Amino acid sequence: MVQSSGGLAPRSVERVDDTFVVRVGEQEEFFVSTPLVLDEAHAEKSFAIHRFARKDLSENSVRQVLVRSGKGRTRIGWLIPANALGSVDHDESGNEYFLKYAYMTIQLALREIDLEVLRLKAADAGAAVNIADLFDDNIAFLTISEETLGSLAPFDISQIVPALVRFGFVPERYYEPGQLEWSGPDTPLGHFVLERQSSAVASPEMVSRLISLAVTSSSSPITQFFYSYQVFEYLMELVLAERLSKVAKEISVELSKEGQGFFGVRDALNDLSEEMNEKKRLNRLVTDYSQGYSLDELEFASNELLVKSGQAPKQGIAAMYSVRNLVFHRARDVPDEAMQILVRLVRAMLDLFPELLASFEPPAALQPGGTITTG
Repeated sequence: MVQSSGGLAPRSVERVDDTFVVRVGEQEEFFVSTPLVLDEAHAEKSFAIHRFARKDLSENSVRQVLVRSGKGRTRIGWLIPANALGSVDHDESGNEYFLKYAYMTIQLALREIDLEVLRLKAADAGAAVNIADLFDDNIAFLTISEETLGSLAPFDISQIVPALVRFGFVPERYYEPGQLEWSGPDTPLGHFVLERQSSAVASPEMVSRLISLAVTSSSSPITQFFYSYQVFEYLMELVLAERLSKVAKEISVELSKEGQGFFGVRDALNDLSEEMNEKKRLNRLVTDYSQGYSLDELEFASNELLVKSGQAPKQGIAAMYSVRNLVFHRARDVPDEAMQILVRLVRAMLDLFPELLASFEPPAALQPGGTITTG
């Protein structure tokens, strides 16, 4: 039996034969069913569930979830559509490992479900309500076994949200039923591998929030671009903090030369002026602070939009920066027929973020123990 209290009304969840019994206080009792032949082998282990929404989610979208860890991969759990919990008509319904995770998912989901939803659905059913009928068809649970997270500790779900969004999965708190337009590519059969934000990203929660808002807050491509570009701006703030630390050390070294460091201080102040330039910091971000990805799609979509708006194309990340200036300062010059190009650019940004965020790291010269250079 699993007990729940705290912010939720006190309740217990117990499996009796093939039915889950949810008891609330001493007065209410609800019955929830599933046709799955569940396995309770993990009942005493520690698990957590996280809800995500995906447009046009299929019960056949059950997937094992792996996270890149160093040069390897760590399996953290299963992504299970709610409608797959109440059906045997999908590919994993007989998978012994899935059935263990499905049991834990149902237990935890019934502990957390809004009691008003449970009361309403139970009243409509008249008897035991199928677990799938308690949730929106577009909801999936990422069910994580905490014992599998050893090599990833400390782990936070926000670290993998950008990679999940790329595949179309958005945290439920940003989801309005029937209003999710964002969709991602089909996930590979069996399992898919997610990139994890680097530990050098100081606030993975902020990044995840910005990316989630980019795909849910508005149908306007301009608003989507605004939120997406905020991720670049945040990373550029981290770049600036690192570069200012470097310049401060250079100035300190020059000042210690007892009147001999005037020219060195002048050069360091010139460096400081350069570091304040957003375009230069953006270039540093994609050249010195991250690696292992291609900017081709980003450059192509950016230049397509620039040309459509009557501007000259640019190379590399400079193309997106020119779009940034156009959208932020002269959005009136972006023709209506260019809006679908902007949508493609936003998708290119969201496709890029998982690798960019996973590889983000100050260059060795700026890390503790590194050699401070003046180049």
